Amino acid sequence: PYTKGRSLPPFDMIDTLVKHSGKPVVAEGNLSTPTELRQAMDLGVLTAVVGSAITRPTEITKRFVAALQ
Repeated sequence: PYTKGRSLPPFDMIDTLVKHSGKPVVAEGNLSTPTELRQAMDLGVLTAVVGSAITRPTEITKRFVAALQ
């Protein structure tokens, strides 16, 4: 529910958590490109979980096909 209605990845939420939580932040989910990963790391997350962006061949293929349509 925290990301409902937000554009994803929720970089504004990540930024707020890093700046105000006082805890290490792990970005998990909705990071689909190396650029998004870099942005999350630049915001100061401790680490990130990339998951399906690299482990689901069908999803990867769909992104390539969509780029050609």
